Amino acid sequence: MKVCMVLNNPFTNDSRVLREAQTLVDKGFKITIYATKKSGLPSSEVTKGVTVKRSVDRYDVRLRFWKFFTQIRPVIKTLVEEKADIYHAHDLDTLQIAYYAAKQTNAKLVYDSHELYTERYFKKGLPIYSHLKSSLYKAMLRFIESAIAPKVDWVITVNDSIATELKNRYKLNKVTVVMNCQPKSVVDSRGEGKLRDLLQLRQETKIILYQGYMTSIRGLDKLVESVKYVKGDLVLVLMGEGQVKKELEERVKTGNLKDKVRFLPLVDPKKVLEFISDADLGVIPYQNICLNNYYSTPNKLFDYIASGIAVVASDFPQLRKIVVDNKIGLVFDETNPKDIAAKINEIISDEKKLWEMKENARGIFKTKYNWENEEKKLLAAYKKLAL
Repeated sequence: MKVCMVLNNPFTNDSRVLREAQTLVDKGFKITIYATKKSGLPSSEVTKGVTVKRSVDRYDVRLRFWKFFTQIRPVIKTLVEEKADIYHAHDLDTLQIAYYAAKQTNAKLVYDSHELYTERYFKKGLPIYSHLKSSLYKAMLRFIESAIAPKVDWVITVNDSIATELKNRYKLNKVTVVMNCQPKSVVDSRGEGKLRDLLQLRQETKIILYQGYMTSIRGLDKLVESVKYVKGDLVLVLMGEGQVKKELEERVKTGNLKDKVRFLPLVDPKKVLEFISDADLGVIPYQNICLNNYYSTPNKLFDYIASGIAVVASDFPQLRKIVVDNKIGLVFDETNPKDIAAKINEIISDEKKLWEMKENARGIFKTKYNWENEEKKLLAAYKKLAL
């Protein structure tokens, strides 16, 4: 059976898409991924049995009418020529394109909702024109999803909260949760002092880590502020790039926090666990400024678990469910730097508690939060689609 996956990026580090594609290839499906063009990348390649074609420009989800013939129609034509049995749309910005292709070929359609796309953050306090433009864009996203989601053959998403939201909104009954967990084989990639050696830290120094993109909605300003209230021999490491990195560096400088906060660039996704596993505590300080954030289970959460480190995170439903219920860490008030510091102090000051949380993280990775468990749910959905 032939599956055509569609995504709106050049497929350079999309681990979820690659895992799903490889799982299906291993079970005999023929997988072609249509990704977007990027300078320096081949227009076509085969990686681990998956055919990748970068033959289209980045899609405009708004589908402006004057772009239909110049951008959208050629993409649909290309997808139709694949004559796939199943079209698998990765996120809302590819759903309508995959829908048109599936409709023309009488194929099945899968909607893989990586996030609650219609509830992502839109800047507030904008000039009237820009605010109106953002509101109209959000309304258009909702219209597209409400028009197509009830017509798809299966919906896949990343956690229970988003699954429930989609079910309730569109009266869906074929929804499967497939979390972004790491495969068990990554235990071989756990670090051997790489992060500590790179930063020239003493063995006794505890490492608090944030790994990922640095954007204004992720609470990193509150996290840096919390360092003023943490106790003991520890360092906060911010590993990544992003729009607020320079602002954070300036905040560290003016706050005389250079000894307590270090910055590192993004790491190759294939090597990231080598660095994460050298930390003691992973942080997720996301802010409750949109429903997508509130319901999120970021990839970094499962990276922290796979790396066997403790976790402190914002007190959101899915984060609390995984972090607190499995006793791998604590949750905090994401708006309060002192509370963030208090939860960090509570774990770091108690060696026994820290050790137990790390052991629990390793345990749930082996038994619960791993790709070997998640892929079974993906395959069960595809088995029904193949009937």
